[in-house]
Amino acid sequence: MANSFAGEKEIILGGKKYFLKMNFLAQAEAENRLQVGIWAIAQRIMRKIFGIQDLAAVIYGGILGYYGNQKDPPLSYEEVGDLIIIEGQVKFVPIVSDLLTFATTGKWEAEHQKEKTQKKKSQSDELKITGPIN
Repeated sequence: MANSFAGEKEIILGGKKYFLKMNFLAQAEAENRLQVGIWAIAQRIMRKIFGIQDLAAVIYGGILGYYGNQKDPPLSYEEVGDLIIIEGQVKFVPIVSDLLTFATTGKWEAEHQKEKTQKKKSQSDELKITGPIN
């Protein structure tokens, strides 16, 4: 079972369960493969201007992050890319988005959105005037 507090997430690829972990190794792997920083990768996903390599680099990085830099990780980068194509890229966008949210904020997407909503509500409450100003 994935430990969400440690940045771990489950993923099903090719009918098998794998675990991903967004640690330094995972982020460095994705950045190295794509030759851009993690923030640039996150922006591409958020703006929906990404490609298969973006998805594969983040997921493969997450696999390496969880399983360590083993001599033989459970899947190769090419296998990850092929499985993403076979299963449909759209299926993996929310997973990658969630991993990148964790990588950049230290929180999962749902937790990050909840926090943003609470902050907006708090700011809105502060701006409300409850009586006449003299």
